[in-house]
Amino acid sequence: MKRFRSITPGVCIFLIVLTWLVFGQTIRHELVNYDDAPTFMGASDAAKRGLQFAVEQQNAELREELEQNIRLYQTGAPYRDAGLAK
Repeated sequence: MKRFRSITPGVCIFLIVLTWLVFGQTIRHELVNYDDAPTFMGASDAAKRGLQFAVEQQNAELREELEQNIRLYQTGAPYRDAGLAK
């Protein structure tokens, strides 16, 4: 039991140094932006381009679905496929 007490501080210091070596490099990294707003804007732009295509092709079903999705994106509530929900 006495032997383990003498090893414990060394193990703790080793783990602290190892953790610093592995995660310390993240100090140089830029912050990750988890805000979805730019994604919504990109999706909205893509849906608007798709809407133009649907109008040109006279595809009423696609046009209606894209118009609905665009409204959802503009309100900040993205389209969720019910079939993909768990």
